[in-house]
Amino acid sequence: MKKKFTAVVLCIAFLFAMSVPAFAATDTKGSGIHLQYVYINDISSTVSTNGGTAKVYARLRGTSSVTRIVISTELQQYNGGWSTIASWTQTTYGNSATLLKSSSISSGYYYRAVSTFDVYNGGSLETATKTSNEVLYR
Repeated sequence: MKKKFTAVVLCIAFLFAMSVPAFAATDTKGSGIHLQYVYINDISSTVSTNGGTAKVYARLRGTSSVTRIVISTELQQYNGGWSTIASWTQTTYGNSATLLKSSSISSGYYYRAVSTFDVYNGGSLETATKTSNEVLYR
């Protein structure tokens, strides 16, 4: 009996030791849970449409120790599934970066932007992805 009890306790301890902690916090606006980043203070990715053009905006504010930010953004169109119709990559040296681009679009489809942010702090890298709102262009 003592061996079984010891085996169970060791198994439980092993499971707790193998778990990887994740940091999360409740969004102050009450809209859900977001990851707690180490080098990233704020990220955003939005798309707007007007006059046959989609404007894509991606922004990142990092901590003061951030040295380089690479933003890769895809403009996607929904037509039975999401497909990329335009993409851009921009590198900024410093702790904040903004990407603002535009592309021609067709009416009758939903559009969104998916932005990936690679944030460098010396030799360390932190990556985040943010998907924008979905917008129907009529």
